[in-house]
Amino acid sequence: MLVAAYAFAYLRYRPLDPHDPFMVKFAIGGLAVPMHFFGAALALLLVPLQASVRIRQRWPTLHRIGGGLSVGGILAGAIGGLAMATQAHRGWTTGVPFTLLALTWLTVTGLGVRHAMQRDFAAHRRWML
Repeated sequence: MLVAAYAFAYLRYRPLDPHDPFMVKFAIGGLAVPMHFFGAALALLLVPLQASVRIRQRWPTLHRIGGGLSVGGILAGAIGGLAMATQAHRGWTTGVPFTLLALTWLTVTGLGVRHAMQRDFAAHRRWML
């Protein structure tokens, strides 16, 4: 929750220090940075609720809505992350892991969604967890 709060706060207030190359790269990153920060923060807040057995059993519609919002957040966060990876501050040493993490996030989420749509909820649960 603290990471999500930081990401939302960063979107609200971004001091730009022209002498800090890290902040300059963020500033010229275009939509990639806010897309990544907002999407990933949304997912970080919603995904733990999705894992709740109580919510899933008592309010299945809420679980589906939260799942759709989580998937949207993951999609935005991963696409923003892929775009940010191309301009990683430390070059390929940080860009490659960032790319791999984004691709893993997309793959695992896609497999989880596929299993849910096929009504294979045991496999869906495993991939989502």
